[in-house]
Amino acid sequence: MPDDKPKVDEESPDDLPWDHEYFNRHLEVAESGDAEAQYLFGVAHTNCLDFEPDYVEAIKWWRNAAAQHHAESHYKLGECYEHGRGVPLDKVAAANWYRGAAELGYALAQAERGMRFLYGDEEPQDYMEAAIWFCKAAEQGEHHAQFQLGLLYRRGTGVPSDNVEAAAWFRKSADQGNPEAQYHLGLMYAKGCGVTQDDTQAAAWFLKAAEQGQVDSEFAIGLMYESGRGVPQDKDKSVEWIRRAAEHGEEMAHEKHQAMGVDE
Repeated sequence: MPDDKPKVDEESPDDLPWDHEYFNRHLEVAESGDAEAQYLFGVAHTNCLDFEPDYVEAIKWWRNAAAQHHAESHYKLGECYEHGRGVPLDKVAAANWYRGAAELGYALAQAERGMRFLYGDEEPQDYMEAAIWFCKAAEQGEHHAQFQLGLLYRRGTGVPSDNVEAAAWFRKSADQGNPEAQYHLGLMYAKGCGVTQDDTQAAAWFLKAAEQGQVDSEFAIGLMYESGRGVPQDKDKSVEWIRRAAEHGEEMAHEKHQAMGVDE
């Protein structure tokens, strides 16, 4: 499956500063059978400041929590099997654990499941099924799923073609900072698809995405600065953004930069 699978961006238990005191504080609760504490204690074994990561021990606690239908623990076990952390690498087992997390309502796993149906990874390729899972995750605010759902509506893949719906989902994702969604929302404004045509809005969204390194947006905003479309005309900014896009591998930007006759 491509590298654009969903990733957790927000602060999660994995980001917490686990130290020896915090670690021990959760042990008693985890041993009492509390599923959330067992999940957190598993995280502690992979992210404790005072210990080397121990995925074998973490997996033991995540299995205990998963047996109590703890969705995040299902997801963690899926990651372990997908990457061979503490267990032999097993893509089928990974898909099964992700499925369990998705069926328990975990948004990130639902987005993951949507990607598997989209690309036919350990699941039969099924665009309608992908749309169902993306919708479940998107309605919970998962921005990767919102973006993917927008693409499906834009292309009419697995769902009826609907530019208004596509633009709405792109916006939800773009508002959360997803650079791919920002780029596609910019395109919608540039072309007047699903929204009222607005070059100023197009440029604003392209710029947001370009500032995050989204290469298509770097080229697009460079062209807009060149022509003065949606932004004040500015040759220097145009050259700079087109140069960045060229450096990031955009072939048309490379050709454009050469045609501009600007010194490297």
